[in-house]
Amino acid sequence: MEDISSQLNYMSGVIEDFSAFFKPVNKAKVFSLKDSVNKAINLSSIEFLYQNINIIEDTKKIELKALENEFIQVLINIFTNARDELVRKDMDEKFILISARKREGNIILNIKDNAGGIKEDHITRVFEPYFTTKEESKGTGIGLYMCSEIITKHMKGEIRVRNKEYYYKNKAYKGALFTIILPDNIKT
Repeated sequence: MEDISSQLNYMSGVIEDFSAFFKPVNKAKVFSLKDSVNKAINLSSIEFLYQNINIIEDTKKIELKALENEFIQVLINIFTNARDELVRKDMDEKFILISARKREGNIILNIKDNAGGIKEDHITRVFEPYFTTKEESKGTGIGLYMCSEIITKHMKGEIRVRNKEYYYKNKAYKGALFTIILPDNIKT
């Protein structure tokens, strides 16, 4: 009974997140980065659960003023692309690491996976419209382009990608690292 109750509460929260996500809001508001990351994770969580992909979130209490639903859309798109690459790989451990911090008047959000990285001849093109590495029926090449548009034009920030070798729990990995840099526009 406790498990059923817990699952129902979780599903109720996901439904609330979906409802809030699809409400049209065109006005910037102050919101918690951590809460938005968790909303994006919740909206995508079933897909990751079925593929045995762990999402490890380490974001601090950071607030920003922006269009929250658009920001969540960017996160979901990056998570989905990471998921697609992780699913293609035959690995025991699959994960996405998310971290955020404030530095020099900016908010820095890093999202990295352990899928091996993006081919070097593709990495400079991932934000171009209609560029895709997916099969024709599975990708349009619009997702990361829209992410770039949202971050640069609507949020006055930057989005970058590079391949990164790193250690996690004393084990070496390589994957794509997306970095979103947003102005810290909340005066404290």
